[in-house]
Amino acid sequence: MVDSVVCFVVQSNVIEAAPDMRRDSEKEWYYGNADKERLGPYSFEEVISDMILSFILTFSLYLLMSSQR
Repeated sequence: MVDSVVCFVVQSNVIEAAPDMRRDSEKEWYYGNADKERLGPYSFEEVISDMILSFILTFSLYLLMSSQR
């Protein structure tokens, strides 16, 4: 009689963190709209919040314009 063994390997590459583990972000991000324009430096959080605000304003304007048709 042969006994069979089933083995499950459970691995994860997820990095877990709690909200209170946030580290300070260095201001190392620059951007510009014109050629050779360099605005900044900004932290990653500032860049992301600016992008989110820009998206919200653009989408709101789109909804307003499409409702007037």
